[in-house]
Amino acid sequence: MITIKDVAKRAGVSSATASRALHNIGHIKQETLQKVLLAAKELGFVANATAQSLKGTSPNTIGIIVSDIRNEYYWKIVAKLQEQLKQQNKQIVLAFSAENPAEEEANFRYLIASRVSVIIFTPSANTNHEIIDIAIKNGIRVLQLYRDVYPDLSSIVNDDEDGCYQATKFLIENDCKKLLLVDVGYDYLKFKDVVPCRSIGFFKALQNEQSIEHVVVKHKFTKDKDLEIVNQIECFKPDGIIAGTNISCMIVMDHIMKNNMNVNFVSFDDNNWLNINSVSAIQQNNDILIESIIKFIENTDNELLKVKIPCTLIKRKVSI
Repeated sequence: MITIKDVAKRAGVSSATASRALHNIGHIKQETLQKVLLAAKELGFVANATAQSLKGTSPNTIGIIVSDIRNEYYWKIVAKLQEQLKQQNKQIVLAFSAENPAEEEANFRYLIASRVSVIIFTPSANTNHEIIDIAIKNGIRVLQLYRDVYPDLSSIVNDDEDGCYQATKFLIENDCKKLLLVDVGYDYLKFKDVVPCRSIGFFKALQNEQSIEHVVVKHKFTKDKDLEIVNQIECFKPDGIIAGTNISCMIVMDHIMKNNMNVNFVSFDDNNWLNINSVSAIQQNNDILIESIIKFIENTDNELLKVKIPCTLIKRKVSI
């Protein structure tokens, strides 16, 4: 962990002077201030606003940045992870990015200042290299969860591409001719920069199916985008729908049931209410996911880790 002493040595000043400069205490010459700020930036130093007396990271504190507060699946994983970590006397510090890279950067700064030992996040962009590097310089290990956006950073993802391939083939086998995929949309990411990608699996399954019409909606989690899903169902009139998340699933199911439509349907993020309603679903292996996260937390050798967890198609009722 980089300390105030390291910054002071790089700037050629005393630790007390460096501390005053970084915390804006007392009068500091402008030239000295700039030397200290430059040294802090070069070293990747972040002042610990919450506990100045602490040194190094806390091995028992894990930072998690939740990118979408509406996503039930994310909360299910956080709850299971918290239960596992509690048994090891570890605690979680939560932050929320709202799929916004500026918020994500602020979260990183907060978690670095909190001296967590690991930061787990779902990338909202591929532009936060600088703050990620600062975290790593400060001895914090960083893990991408659900999306592999930074190739040189460890990641654990569900194989949603293959899951979507399975779902598409299932609907084709049940004689669907007009398929609608509700994929995830991003404000700050290009589709080609996100791994895995449901749409890739969708198009792979359609490669030799020239007679099947298809539409892809990239759903962003706002009310106007919720309406876009409904409008596509009304205009395109699909006989088969794949919902990429539990959020888009609820929008689709609500519209289908209210309008008494007979549509073949598969949803990602299998859960109890999908089971109760006999909806076919793509099931992620949460036990393997949690086990992989725990292994990353426990393994301190900084080896690059790339884990892709298989998904399973749970076949229930074909149509609702």
